[in-house]
Amino acid sequence: MVFGYSWRGLSRNALALLLCLALSLPSCERRSATLQREGNRLVQRIETYRLHHGKLPASLTQLGVAETEAGPLYYQPVDATTYQVWFGTSLGKSETYSSRTKKWRR
Repeated sequence: MVFGYSWRGLSRNALALLLCLALSLPSCERRSATLQREGNRLVQRIETYRLHHGKLPASLTQLGVAETEAGPLYYQPVDATTYQVWFGTSLGKSETYSSRTKKWRR
């Protein structure tokens, strides 16, 4: 016994943890794909705003999108012509869209 648990119990717990992790990975990928689609729609709104106003919006509120610390999508102008849109994927990690490259990166 270790810490009041048998090795057999530890093995079952470890297997259960691994199973939970394995089952959660597809949901993380689905979340990422969903947020990327939402991010692409946000990029379209930003580009439409730029087309009609000749400049980037200063914030998402100018697009009629409520900005919150909880996101899930974030927007930041880099300079007068470029911007980034991003969302968090896990602690300290994100996927970021750059208007300069027109691509998402992890």
